[in-house]
Amino acid sequence: MSHESSLQILAEKLGIARDFWDWKGRHTQVPKQTIIEVMAAMGVDAGTEESAEAAIVELELKPWRRRLPPVVVVTEGDQAHVEAHVVHGHPAQIRLRLENGEVRYLGQRHHMVEPREIDGILIGEASFSIPADLPTGYHRLELYSDDRQAESTLIVAPRFLGLPERATYKIYPTCRSGPRLSRPGNTF
Repeated sequence: MSHESSLQILAEKLGIARDFWDWKGRHTQVPKQTIIEVMAAMGVDAGTEESAEAAIVELELKPWRRRLPPVVVVTEGDQAHVEAHVVHGHPAQIRLRLENGEVRYLGQRHHMVEPREIDGILIGEASFSIPADLPTGYHRLELYSDDRQAESTLIVAPRFLGLPERATYKIYPTCRSGPRLSRPGNTF
């Protein structure tokens, strides 16, 4: 794989734009060196073809090295799922601890993914259903598999926050600069 194609794949995986439309409507390509420097700021070495290819492999293995993702965000009322990574063939169970202290156990869903060898250990992937009836808030996911445990945060975000109250403004005359707008309660 060429350095250019490795950079393209890495930029896509990291969410780095390689081009954009400027304020005059001109299509602009981001210079290769800028993309490399942005990746370096993110802790990814992509300065050479070899290091870029190694970074791609590392990004693909990163979720497999974690037992649970650090944070899972779902929208209120939506059913979702979370993947857990455990030693292949070992049992896995996820307990959901809600903000109010209630405990639920997530059901495992059918999810056929071939195990991968990660750092010399065969790791399997299990998928668990997150129910749609969860209240908004910050909850805890707790993975148990034999003697191994992991925790993660589950954020259930509201579907709609509502509109702000209508702001009211008054015009107050000033001595030097002419009238100014002020919101009620401001003292300046």
